[in-house]
Amino acid sequence: MPLTRRDLLSTPALLAFQARAAGWYDRPMRWGQLTLVENDPPELNVGYWLDYFQRCRCDAVTLSAGGVVAYYPTKVPMHYRRELSNAR
Repeated sequence: MPLTRRDLLSTPALLAFQARAAGWYDRPMRWGQLTLVENDPPELNVGYWLDYFQRCRCDAVTLSAGGVVAYYPTKVPMHYRRELSNAR
């Protein structure tokens, strides 16, 4: 079926309507990601990373800080606690 003039003219209006109806997750175009490792939480310079993501003009940032290491006391099997360092 060929594209008609009417189809062509109605497409931008449809796209504009969909953009207004989109969720927050459909708008960001530049994403940043910070993945923390076991020894990061006590050493993390939050101000540095906030400034970095702002300079990169990130629209959204994901932070990964969970996983196989617990940063708190836990009795969950196979969920070991982060080793504390005395090297301060």
